[in-house]
Amino acid sequence: MATRTIKTIDAVEHSGDSSRFTEYEEYIEYRSFLRTIIIYRSMIIHDSIAINFTEIFAIPILSVILGVLSAIITFVVIQEEARNEIEEVITSAVEVAEKSIAKGEKNNLQLNQEILAQEIEALFTQSYINPLTDYLLKYQGDNSRASYLKRIETERQKRCGKIGKRFQQQDKNSTTLVQLTRGYNYSCPQIVTGFAKSI
Repeated sequence: MATRTIKTIDAVEHSGDSSRFTEYEEYIEYRSFLRTIIIYRSMIIHDSIAINFTEIFAIPILSVILGVLSAIITFVVIQEEARNEIEEVITSAVEVAEKSIAKGEKNNLQLNQEILAQEIEALFTQSYINPLTDYLLKYQGDNSRASYLKRIETERQKRCGKIGKRFQQQDKNSTTLVQLTRGYNYSCPQIVTGFAKSI
């Protein structure tokens, strides 16, 4: 907090947190720990307010740092929630398939295709790109999902293209590159590499 110091004609100095001083027309009231002192304006020879470094710089800088950390944490939490949501949908679809197989469903192929279609629909309705990459990596080489994997790859490329266009409109500097790398290097490394070359 700011410190206020008032010196009077009789060589008395009153100093303390500026919130302890109350301004009135004829005098200033100073509340010390034990008593209240009235200082008449006609008696004042010096009146100053000192602001410490933390009020000027440290608190705003700390606010910015906390804001950035909060944004990063929020981003990570949202990404994790999206992954959990996709995993729940996939797990649910797998459970339905297992129950159907246990019941002796005759048309397992059609049922499996319906389950896969539900998985893909869940991936496409969410807006994040990393769950698409996770799915592609998890099921690469699975021939029963080949056509779905092609659709997912196409969707991922489309989303990477949109991300690339969005970042091309931003400032070409290291701060933007860090943001791009942190958010999209996992799924769109070619976009990150291209942006890095443009700096």
